[in-house]
Amino acid sequence: MGKNKRMVKALFGVAAFLACLCLPEAGIRRAGAAEWPGAYNHAYGNAVVDTRLAVDTDEIYEKWSVPVGSESDLSGLFAGQTVVADGYVYITGRGSIYKIDVDTGEVAAQAPGGSTSHYYDYLAYGDGTVYVAGPSCIEAFDAGTLVRKWRTSTGGQHTYLVDGKVNRANDYGLYRPLVYHDGWLFCGKNAFRTGGYETDSRGYNVPAWSIDDEFNRNAGTVVGDYYYVCAAQTLYAVDYRTGAVHDTWKFSNTQNQVTWSGVVYSGDTGRLYWGSFIGSCVYSVEVGADGKFREGTKITRTGSQKTVGAPVVYGGRVYLAGENGRIDVLSADTLQLLYTNRHNDSGRIQSTPILTTAYENDDPAKPGHVYLYYQGYNAPGTVYVMEDWAGNMSPRTVQKAAVPSISGVSTEQLAVGRQGELYAYNESGYLFGFHSSAAWLTELEVEGALEPLDFSAKKVEYACVLPGDTDKIRVRFKASAKGAVRVDGVDCGTEGTVELSGAAAEISLEVVNREKPADQRTRVYHISFRTAGDSASLESLSVRKNGREELTPDPVFAPSETFYEILYTKDTENLLLSVRPRDSRAKIQTEGENLNAGYEMKKEKDGSCTCTVSLAAGKENGLVRILVTAENGVAQRQYNIRLIRPDEEAPVLSGGSAERRSDTSASFSFSTTEAGALYYVTGKAGTKVSSVSTAGSGITVKKGKNSFQAEGMSARDAAVYLVVKDAAGNVSEVMKIAVDLYQMPTPVMKEASGTAYRKLRVSWQLSEGAEGYRIYRKEKGESTYGAVASTDQNTDTWTDTAVRPNVEYTYTVQAYRIVEGSRYYSEYGQSTATGAAWYPAKAELKAVKAVDYSSIRITWKKQDGVDGYAVYRDAGGAGFQKIANVSGESSAGYTDEKAPCGTTCTYMIQAYKQHKKAEYVGGYSKKLSAKTSLGKASLKIKVSKKKAKLIWPKVKGATGYEVYMKEGTADFVKIGDVKTVKLKKKTTYKFKVRAYRKVKSQKVYGAFSTTRKARV
Repeated sequence: MGKNKRMVKALFGVAAFLACLCLPEAGIRRAGAAEWPGAYNHAYGNAVVDTRLAVDTDEIYEKWSVPVGSESDLSGLFAGQTVVADGYVYITGRGSIYKIDVDTGEVAAQAPGGSTSHYYDYLAYGDGTVYVAGPSCIEAFDAGTLVRKWRTSTGGQHTYLVDGKVNRANDYGLYRPLVYHDGWLFCGKNAFRTGGYETDSRGYNVPAWSIDDEFNRNAGTVVGDYYYVCAAQTLYAVDYRTGAVHDTWKFSNTQNQVTWSGVVYSGDTGRLYWGSFIGSCVYSVEVGADGKFREGTKITRTGSQKTVGAPVVYGGRVYLAGENGRIDVLSADTLQLLYTNRHNDSGRIQSTPILTTAYENDDPAKPGHVYLYYQGYNAPGTVYVMEDWAGNMSPRTVQKAAVPSISGVSTEQLAVGRQGELYAYNESGYLFGFHSSAAWLTELEVEGALEPLDFSAKKVEYACVLPGDTDKIRVRFKASAKGAVRVDGVDCGTEGTVELSGAAAEISLEVVNREKPADQRTRVYHISFRTAGDSASLESLSVRKNGREELTPDPVFAPSETFYEILYTKDTENLLLSVRPRDSRAKIQTEGENLNAGYEMKKEKDGSCTCTVSLAAGKENGLVRILVTAENGVAQRQYNIRLIRPDEEAPVLSGGSAERRSDTSASFSFSTTEAGALYYVTGKAGTKVSSVSTAGSGITVKKGKNSFQAEGMSARDAAVYLVVKDAAGNVSEVMKIAVDLYQMPTPVMKEASGTAYRKLRVSWQLSEGAEGYRIYRKEKGESTYGAVASTDQNTDTWTDTAVRPNVEYTYTVQAYRIVEGSRYYSEYGQSTATGAAWYPAKAELKAVKAVDYSSIRITWKKQDGVDGYAVYRDAGGAGFQKIANVSGESSAGYTDEKAPCGTTCTYMIQAYKQHKKAEYVGGYSKKLSAKTSLGKASLKIKVSKKKAKLIWPKVKGATGYEVYMKEGTADFVKIGDVKTVKLKKKTTYKFKVRAYRKVKSQKVYGAFSTTRKARV
């Protein structure tokens, strides 16, 4: 009972945490919540999610890869830990922070940030801001624009900890994980406010408080009012708002026990957990209601391996990954080792695993079923998955969940998205986006069934028993987020109900991944129905010749068919008929015509019924009637099998196959035992041709295999019926070769993107043979598409002008062709979803030009339908900052009148649209630069009485002037800003002047004036 209570608590805690992770509508510039807020930023530092992730490589595919590092450049070899928020992945590499679209892998924004050395960075997310612990400080970046908001004075990855001293407990303490909580950032010994902070003389955010101790790769967690974190050998409880130390536990005082681990709190047990690197220990302590460590609850266990990651605690178990490449599974109450699991490949594990609870209730035999995901430090950087459940006490086989296409070892933390995405980095320098390729049902129910379906997402075959008076069958379904359900080729959306006639025997639901990758995988769920007390039908029918060779009935057996034909050739001794009723309680009887005796059915041990039949001598055909009577003795159904003895002198045809070429032609192949002339007719679906005319010369065929092209077919023709007449006039039996109905090629969708506010342009590739296209659209939340437009055969784009802001749309296209007055449609093209209608188009910057010493004019191309433009400036490489909002769609320029003099300024702009208090922004424009400068000075000289009077007009913006003089053949020397100079006789003087302006105690100069001469 105690274990069950703990499981419920754990589930509630995870659910409550994840309930607050609701993504804002894409495109709205406001603070949102993250899907993966950073390696140590989940509930109480515990990396537990409820996302249904892939459990093997068949359920995932590499959708994109993006270079953010460089295998050949040591400074770019490592990348930072990953954040996933608001539809983007954030990661650092080679001294830049990247914002990458989760669906396309495109880099939406990039800005300077993070390490340029061979050390990687930790990232965290909170309140619409991405925080990066770089080489020597923490930087805060706006998640939408990647404009840097602020930086700290210290506290980054490689900062020595206490007054510049080396960490005595372990000098390899370079990595500093980031932890964000409620407006606070914690990194190593330091804590910072993210708003309302104090600054130093440079304007940098200074620590609000610090712990005077030595830290390694330690991260903490906030529980209540206290921040719990391990220094190298001491556990601290600190009031996170004041920095006051509330309690400590010096868990180690030896060089052989030094922790690098993150601290995790479990609300289930009320305990903190962490591991150590040197000493290979695992620790735990219970936290009391007063926030202090309860005496008598402290546990120290010697573990099996070093660790630098944090434990994962769930369901009464602790999962700890380490340097020996194993996952240790321990009791959460006692830290006793339950078992150890290791993946098959060598390599240590240097990050925290991720645990998903999404499969917890899928298998009743495995209560508390969970999976753990991690990367090993081995090429190619494989993502491994391990399963576990409550009560399991033995290692499980570790599977490969995803394998990067470019090989490299990995120490970085995995990240996950809410739709089952996995994001992994390895030292090839690439970030890989793995997306779910398998869609599945999450719910399946037959309304009114006598027994509920034993539903499981992985089980695909179901048999359902219905009441005898069933008139309608209603099948209710719900698919995973990326799944779309199709029934008989009709898209029924993600969830809904399909209604069938009560006479229906079966239904198949095909669940298709909406993204449809090239190696797309689907799951087909098949439900067969039988009615209780009225099961007069066969499940299977087979025929064996002489007990060996299987003969195929024509048509191939189907429960809806009742008539079959079998060729009874000269070497046939007997035929063994085997049938299996849908209901084992049904009664099977046989009757025969022109047969030898002994064809009564007998029941076998496996539930099938068999009988042996043979055609009576001298008879050209015979008939076997199989009568199925339901248990109620009322319902009956008859199956007829006709035995036909062919003309043994006539050609015998076999091996027919077909391939549809177009709406009017198909190619066929077959084999004949005699040469002769071929004759054929085509037929539509549902027709049956018993004879073919042999008038005319026919098509010449040889003995053996032949092929021919049938022209003039109908798009609705489903078969060709053919005979061969040999030279003696003997005609073969009619052979039927089925062929697919004509199907238009499916259009290939290209994209759907915004061209202006409330305008979406959909594009696709033209399909061969199409006479037109039909475009369908649905809003987010709708389960079915609606037709919105049609285009001609030469049009591959269409602009939707009837879209609403703040609404996500999905589009698909069908190609069609008109044949015999009817339209034949293709399958739906791959759906393309977009939120681009919310945005204005990407801004187009035309020119940037300096006007004077402090003014730069920026001009751009106007956009229709926008409310204004945001202007950003990067002055001298300090990072982009917004300097103005220019309202009005007709605005096409702005003058920056506060440009720093003598500084190269780079500009970019965004168009924006406001709707219902939210602001929607378009893409950034290209970047253009200009440099302000003082004007050129001008100089005049008046000579009188052995004096030269220097005259120059004011230069706009100048704060001073410098005069240079050259006497005779000497060099120019600066003489200050004098206006009158004494001259020597018979000596030539030269003068020039330039203006300057003081900018932050530095002088910025204008150009020299023209040189002027003076002589007396």
